[in-house]
Amino acid sequence: RNPLGAILNSVSVLERDVSFTGIHRELIKIVIEETERIKQIIDDFLIFARPRKPLYEKVNLIKEIRSEIEVLKNNRGLFKNVKFELAGIEKIDIDLDRHQMREVLENLFLNAAQAMHYSGNISIHVQANFAGQEVVVSIWDSGKGMNQEVLEHLFEPFYSTKSDGTGLGLSIVKRIIEEHGGSIRIESVEEKGACAIFRLPLHH
Repeated sequence: RNPLGAILNSVSVLERDVSFTGIHRELIKIVIEETERIKQIIDDFLIFARPRKPLYEKVNLIKEIRSEIEVLKNNRGLFKNVKFELAGIEKIDIDLDRHQMREVLENLFLNAAQAMHYSGNISIHVQANFAGQEVVVSIWDSGKGMNQEVLEHLFEPFYSTKSDGTGLGLSIVKRIIEEHGGSIRIESVEEKGACAIFRLPLHH
């Protein structure tokens, strides 16, 4: 993973160099995209092969979501045409594993962006249900949506509709959320996008 990080950082420097134009800029874009893909595959296999229990701490969920959005937009050239919209209660402190929650958010944002071919809107809404002692996060994308057959298999390990996908991302997301005592479902209508909705308890 570290060598891939070094490659991405180096190529990102080249991408910011305005002297590269035309075919050279296209080649730089290809290197970034393919290196990101390799990194995602390695990360997914490592997380899937070595699961661990959550290490809980108090986390401001809205702040964590904003941070993950910034990381993706700054470090992944693929997200430059993706617009994020975030709404919800600013102050929601929740017991969770910060690192694992970043994995959940990264995978869900990546899936949403891929569904839109990295061009469109991702809307995130965070709602606290204090009576039920839970928080509900909804992530909508403006992609083409999925049919019922795909929806039924989404969380199965190694199931993927993408030729270059590992099929591990959503199964990892589901496992992490359930380890936190929560639940996740995905709703979709073909040609109208999809929405991932997950619930987490406020306290542990």
